[in-house]
Amino acid sequence: VKLMICVKSSSTKRFVISVTIGSKVCLVTATTNATATKMIANYVGIGDSYVVVGGPSSYSLPKISFQVKQSPNHSLMQDVVTHIGSRLQPTHERANTAIHVLTVSRENAKELSKMINKIGIKAQWITSECNLQQRQLTIKLWDQGKLSVLVSTYCLGLDNAKVREVIVVGGCSSVCNAIQSAGRIRPNQQKGPKSKVYF
Repeated sequence: VKLMICVKSSSTKRFVISVTIGSKVCLVTATTNATATKMIANYVGIGDSYVVVGGPSSYSLPKISFQVKQSPNHSLMQDVVTHIGSRLQPTHERANTAIHVLTVSRENAKELSKMINKIGIKAQWITSECNLQQRQLTIKLWDQGKLSVLVSTYCLGLDNAKVREVIVVGGCSSVCNAIQSAGRIRPNQQKGPKSKVYF
């Protein structure tokens, strides 16, 4: 017996399934479209013998816009700082919005953080050079809203409920990195034109 279940629900649910020992069970997330589901079913050898639980209406698709801005290499860093300044200069905006900046290099992360602080916006960098204590302190300040901007190299799990914008400096090395960058905007902030990822 082979069984594949496609769970399409925004809420966490438990399903009790009775299967024969040695059977294959494949769970597919709600973000998998119908074509991918069919391909996976064929790959595990069950053809059309699978069950889809729920549907697209039970899962809120993210509303995030992507924008690509080109800057000459010599002015890229300053252009990023200028953009952040324009987004966060009104004091009331800082209380409701956080920006996550992702860089390819550790040097760029440090330099950008320093430049952003110089225009009066609280920023901090976090990279693999930080020890555990430094990372924990930075993440704590980030979670508490005491930093308006976090500048980091590519990493997973640095989330903040107020992030509405992600800025990727210098482009992404892979499609996976691009998707992970968009994921830094949390679901409660994925509300359309104000939620943006800049490359």
